[in-house]
Amino acid sequence: MADEITQEKAKEILLNKEKEIKLKQEQEDPKILHPDPENPNYKSLGKIENKNVKDGGMPNVGWKSIPIDGLPSTGRFYPEDTKIQIRAAGSKEIRHFSTIEQEDPLDASDKLNFILDNCSIIMMNEQKTSFKDLVNIDLFFIILAIRDLTFVESENKLQMQMSCLNCGNIELIEITRSNLNMFNLDSKLERYYNKDEKCLSIVTKNLGSFNIYLPTIGVTNFIKNIVRAKSQQGKYIDKFFLKFGEFLFQDWRKLTENTYKSAEENTVAWDDKRISLMDNIIDMLNGSVDTSIVHSCKNCGAEVKQPLTFQGGFKSLFLHTDILDTELV
Repeated sequence: MADEITQEKAKEILLNKEKEIKLKQEQEDPKILHPDPENPNYKSLGKIENKNVKDGGMPNVGWKSIPIDGLPSTGRFYPEDTKIQIRAAGSKEIRHFSTIEQEDPLDASDKLNFILDNCSIIMMNEQKTSFKDLVNIDLFFIILAIRDLTFVESENKLQMQMSCLNCGNIELIEITRSNLNMFNLDSKLERYYNKDEKCLSIVTKNLGSFNIYLPTIGVTNFIKNIVRAKSQQGKYIDKFFLKFGEFLFQDWRKLTENTYKSAEENTVAWDDKRISLMDNIIDMLNGSVDTSIVHSCKNCGAEVKQPLTFQGGFKSLFLHTDILDTELV
């Protein structure tokens, strides 16, 4: 009997030791997020860069880094330590994206946000944060980067037709991040850039000083949802405030119906000079954003510039719109 007790005790000690070793290994090697949980056969795409992050929030398998100085914003409106990693869109994201209503700008925006939310990881101030902290001008660039990882073999090219006004030549060109020149801050506003506040700090002779913020996805989403709710309820929508509103809020987390309403009411007191100044500044900021595609004509060499469009519409971003031609026999 004594021998049996001794064997059981030995087994218990051995099991406890194995548990201690396993726990220690898990603590030293945190679990890595799988790029596509719904697709166990998923293989990572491209060269992988390992990232060491203090809170372990950045997975390093199947994810790739985007240097913030390569973004349209050049990273000037983010904390200096901002890091962005992306992965390929998986079956879950593409299934959801396939329900996009192309004629509905709000729905198209929601679907792109879904892709960003699931396929990107943002770190700011050494903390994992939300894609909503990205400024709007960087959204499409990052979407294209995610698309590049999704179709790594370039089997689903994003194309548009361009016509040269100089010689009449028509070409089908591929849309890539390299031929996008999406943001050039107007020189009149450049000197008001505030490196510490990551915004434009406007100083005037007679109208005081105030900050203008480049709209973030979070701020735009909040205002979009306010407008959507008011429209569905048949409530009045202040179109004047809509033009300026998203440039007045720094942090989407602090936005509530009350803070939005308060800011809206404050603009009622603006006089003609303040309205004119704000109108000019916002027009200049909007003019700094250019979503046109620039291309050199292969026939005559002239520069061709056209507004960005997609063959097959927004769906072509993550769906094979030529699948009938390439797969049917």
